[in-house]
Amino acid sequence: MERGQPCLLEGAEVLVDKDLHKLIEEGAIKVVSKTVSLRDCVQTVSLDLPCGPVAYKMPHMMRVPEATIRETVDEASTESIDLSGDGAVLQRGGVYFIPCGEVALPIGYSGSLAIKASPGRVDTTVRGCVDRNLMYDEILPESTVVNQELWFLVTPRSFNVRVKDGIALTQLVIFKPPAEVPVECPRDVVPTVYDTKGKPAEPMVHEGNLCLSLPAPVGEVPQLIGYAAVDTEEVLDLTRENNDPSKFFEEVRACHGRLELKRDRFYVMSTYERISIPQSLSGVVLPSARKFGKIRVNYGGHFDPGFGGVPGGAAATLNIRPWEDVALYPGQPVCMVRFARNSGAVLRPHSKATSQNGPQLPCYFRRGGVAEP
Repeated sequence: MERGQPCLLEGAEVLVDKDLHKLIEEGAIKVVSKTVSLRDCVQTVSLDLPCGPVAYKMPHMMRVPEATIRETVDEASTESIDLSGDGAVLQRGGVYFIPCGEVALPIGYSGSLAIKASPGRVDTTVRGCVDRNLMYDEILPESTVVNQELWFLVTPRSFNVRVKDGIALTQLVIFKPPAEVPVECPRDVVPTVYDTKGKPAEPMVHEGNLCLSLPAPVGEVPQLIGYAAVDTEEVLDLTRENNDPSKFFEEVRACHGRLELKRDRFYVMSTYERISIPQSLSGVVLPSARKFGKIRVNYGGHFDPGFGGVPGGAAATLNIRPWEDVALYPGQPVCMVRFARNSGAVLRPHSKATSQNGPQLPCYFRRGGVAEP
């Protein structure tokens, strides 16, 4: 790890909204849900993918190498759950296959899937799966145009959750064919990193990726660092925005320059660094970095172009699950972000507030009401 500027893969361009609309018009992406228009699901550099009308409960996570996902579901599923209307509850710890649609990307194009921010912040694991590829969350480039069924493998980890047909749980980012040699970001399109006071800071990088850390306040007064999931049998309704946060989360505070996280507990926390991403770049959060310890961060995730586009940048919110008890100290990295150029200017720039400076619970909750442990 060193101080310096992140790198890009030359030619690894992320398709922007106008290019995504074109792919939809050409029939390269189709969904089975009839409750939403796919054109309305296009974001600045990603496509929100909706659930289909049914979920199949599985006895465990499974991918059979010689079978399609449909064949695996028909053979091994233990229950078919109707997600139409008001939807249904997926049980904590359960494993569910949910059909999404079909993809047939142009020759050489690839895709990266990552859970959307809101379901990720309530510890619902969503993995994208396509036929002919046993790896999760990836659509590999093909030498010919190939129609592939796209499914979600959903596992609620901390809470029972209600979902329904048409709700978007994951995002698809599509890349043009990349070159093989990394190149340094041009100075005019480099992401900018700031400290907590909004002053420019020299980034930490590893293998060309931007490293991010968590805050560990050095004072004697405990400060709010984030939130931890509580053990509950309550149902978290992902179809509405007025759930009571105190039933699902408690505050996490730290002081004396040390932040302690417990094994296999789920946390929502913001980064120490505040970042600003130019409109010409997009970022992908790498889901884990074994060199940083046994900490699962974000289950993947994307940064839109223009994130932190205010003076002093914005803190990023991370979803964290340690696989062992861990104590973190100031400047200790927990995740990495990889950047790529966009294919062009976006039609609809990022419009959400990007000046956040602290941990943010998702949109499913009403404001306030999270208690100290």
